[in-house]
Amino acid sequence: MTRRETLRRFVQGDLASLRVVLGLAVIWIIFQTQNDRFLSAENLTNLMLQITAIGLISVGVVYVLLLGEIDLSVGAVSGLAAGVVAVLNVQHGWSPYLAIAAAVLVGTAIGLLQGSLFSRFVVPSFVVTLAGLLAWQGALLQVLGSTGSINITDPKITGLAN
Repeated sequence: MTRRETLRRFVQGDLASLRVVLGLAVIWIIFQTQNDRFLSAENLTNLMLQITAIGLISVGVVYVLLLGEIDLSVGAVSGLAAGVVAVLNVQHGWSPYLAIAAAVLVGTAIGLLQGSLFSRFVVPSFVVTLAGLLAWQGALLQVLGSTGSINITDPKITGLAN
């Protein structure tokens, strides 16, 4: 393949993955020049730990998008499940494992409800999940109560994030 042909394929988008890699390299160079610890092993480890939750949620959203549907409520459901863990563990003294299990059950119940509305009653996923977004944000406000935030100190739960 000649240089001209490679350049033409790059410009036309045939080598889209190469453009992504080059874009990442430019970003890495810019951030590394701003802070010499950016590409250190410690910082890369911290970045990986911080993006794990969003990455896991993103995988589920990609599956939904591959089916040609959309889920607008995924962030609100995730927040509600996290709120359930925090409230049950900190305010009600539940063990971390039971609190996490309860949050998984809450997420499963929400998924079953929204999935049933979509499949049984043929309500478009956009409508179901948009309504769910608003409903689950309101439910999170109810779960958290007047405090609005809860500090989790249980080492078993905080250890999951580290």
